[in-house]
Amino acid sequence: MFLKIKNLLTAPEIARLVALSRELRFVNGRASNPANVTKDNLQADLTDPKYTESVQIVNGAFARSREFVDFAMPRRVAPPLLCRYEA
Repeated sequence: MFLKIKNLLTAPEIARLVALSRELRFVNGRASNPANVTKDNLQADLTDPKYTESVQIVNGAFARSREFVDFAMPRRVAPPLLCRYEA
C-alpha cells in the first residue's frame, strides 16, 4: 500500500533539502549493491555532515506526521538515502 501525505515537508524544509542536494558529496551508488551491473547511480556520502542534516529534516517530518505514524506504525524508520542519476 502507498500513502500520499500532503504537506509532509514545509516550504523551508524543501528549500533546504534542494540546497543540500546541490552541496552534498555523492559517491558511486554501486557500493550498496555491487553485484547489480544495471545499477548506475550516485548516492549521498553517508559521512558528509550535510547528509546527516538531510536525514534529520526528513525524519523530523515523518515523526511529526500523525498520518504517517498511524498508517505505518513504525518502530524505527531507516534513514532516507539521497540518490542522483546522471545521463
